[in-house]
Amino acid sequence: MPHLSVSVIIPTYNRAPLIERAIHSALSQLQSGDEIIVVDDGSTDNTQAVVERISGPIRYVLTPNGGAGRARNVGLSHARGDLVAFLDSDDEWMPGKLAMQRALMAARPDVLFAFSNFAVTLKGGQPVHDYLINWLKEPMPWDVALAPAVPLSSIAAVPEGVADCAVHIGDLSAAEMVDNYVLTSSFIVRRVEAGDALQFAPDLKIFEDWYCFARLSLKGNAAYFDCETAWQHGLADDRVSDAGTLDRAEGWHVLNERIWSTEPEFLRRHASLYQQRLRRHRLNFARGLIGAGDTRRAREILAKEPNVPWPYRVLSHVPGAVIRPLAEARRRIVVPLQAPVTT
Repeated sequence: MPHLSVSVIIPTYNRAPLIERAIHSALSQLQSGDEIIVVDDGSTDNTQAVVERISGPIRYVLTPNGGAGRARNVGLSHARGDLVAFLDSDDEWMPGKLAMQRALMAARPDVLFAFSNFAVTLKGGQPVHDYLINWLKEPMPWDVALAPAVPLSSIAAVPEGVADCAVHIGDLSAAEMVDNYVLTSSFIVRRVEAGDALQFAPDLKIFEDWYCFARLSLKGNAAYFDCETAWQHGLADDRVSDAGTLDRAEGWHVLNERIWSTEPEFLRRHASLYQQRLRRHRLNFARGLIGAGDTRRAREILAKEPNVPWPYRVLSHVPGAVIRPLAEARRRIVVPLQAPVTT
């Protein structure tokens, strides 16, 4: 099997006390031809000094502050490896992560990208394992999202010191329309084969990573390792996955305009699921807009949806100047719309 080199991209912003841990967890797994690219997104601390005192095939790239998506794209412009893996500077890889994924990618050239389960440490330091199920809003069984599992050992030699792991391989595109299944720090992808689908959306306030993974899932097969390969440390209170209904619904609509609605073959194969998700997000988007007092925009969204429930129809015609102070007082005005739409 061919040897596949890996470019590891670590975006960072003012994480000097943490980045050394991340770099060493990747550095210990590199092979000949691999590289680490640290993209400093305009840090004002001593990140550069910390990175430059670590020995190894590490490149430090300083760029003006523009957010994680833009920093990852800068890293991609410098990457030369056959495969590209990402690691957030406050996260950490578990031993064997790269070896397992590299082995599978070498044995299965039909797999475009791979990812895995992961563990977290909460802000109080408590560890939580197999966290992906908690991260997803509406998880599908892996047999449905991808395909039935096979052992890694049936695909490739299991690297020394690593336990065998169940792997699901298939088309992730339908599941990825429902939710984002991929933690960036567990992800690896074929750089050349991914082409322009391997880009993060720097202009999105949320879901800039989902944008990348959804596009990749439309381009080729994914492999999910049903084991942990990464630690996500200090789980933050403001995680994108915990964004409010309005932000999530609006974010999904932006992704839909750029991705799924532009793919005729995908829409043909997944028409029922797509229409179900479109209705759900339209109504949730309108509900959030009504609660925020933006009833004009809510009416624009509801105009695209047949069979609008009567509370949405009525409340979307209440002037925003009237509904906004009531919604802010206790949001009693949106009680009829309290539960997110789930159909």
